[in-house]
Amino acid sequence: MELALGTSISQADRICSIDYGRISGMGSHDELLQSHRLYAQFVRRPFESSTAA
Repeated sequence: MELALGTSISQADRICSIDYGRISGMGSHDELLQSHRLYAQFVRRPFESSTAA
């Protein structure tokens, strides 16, 4: 899954996540956190690694 993630991603009106060249999810940050497992894992990954250190 590829995701262009910046600090203002949660402010975007619409986010598209792309998996293997296809749109695999589309919606707001909050909608995708609730409904798109890969997006939620990708977004939370940097926070998990920084808190584990």
